[in-house]
Amino acid sequence: MIKRFITQNWEIKLISLVLSVLLWSFVTFRGQSEVILELPVEFKNVPVGYELSSTSTNTVNVSISGQERIIKAISPQDMSVYVDVDKVKPGESIVYLKNSNIKLPPSLTIKNISPSYVILHIEELLTKTVSVKPVIKGTPRKGYVISEITVNPDNVSVTGTKQSLAKRTNIETEPVDIKGAATTVEKTVPIILRNYTVATQKDTVKVTVVITGENK
Repeated sequence: MIKRFITQNWEIKLISLVLSVLLWSFVTFRGQSEVILELPVEFKNVPVGYELSSTSTNTVNVSISGQERIIKAISPQDMSVYVDVDKVKPGESIVYLKNSNIKLPPSLTIKNISPSYVILHIEELLTKTVSVKPVIKGTPRKGYVISEITVNPDNVSVTGTKQSLAKRTNIETEPVDIKGAATTVEKTVPIILRNYTVATQKDTVKVTVVITGENK
């Protein structure tokens, strides 16, 4: 009976099956779209005592496909690219980007990631004591001169990469303006950290510029 059911009017049944497959394909793939998005790369879990000093790129192009209405509805919060550097060894390393590095709605498909890798450079952080060099801007009033400059504290411990600290013996302050001054100028100013962080002290110092008359 089953055999007769299958073989009876088989031409019509075959055509119906083909039409069903075509209809399913039309419904499934209608409105499909593919776009390329430039996404920032987030680097996570840099080990304590180390610094991510450079990367070959901070953005990647991610090609995704899916329903057009879903792609149009996604926001920047829905997608991200991240690299976990917790297990990356100090020095230069290559991390290949996989689909697991991309966060996106599950209904979308990743077609391509470009570039497919990121070159990282991780350096160990060191601490070094350097002197503080006060920077003075301007000149005293006519007839007056700078007789002494002091800074407190006169040295600080700074933290940075081995390369950044190699030739560093001092660190400058923000300028202290003494233009037209006829008396001692005393100001608390920040030190210029650039690529360093202060390890133990505050990031400000007190600069005292003693100004006296030329004949004193």
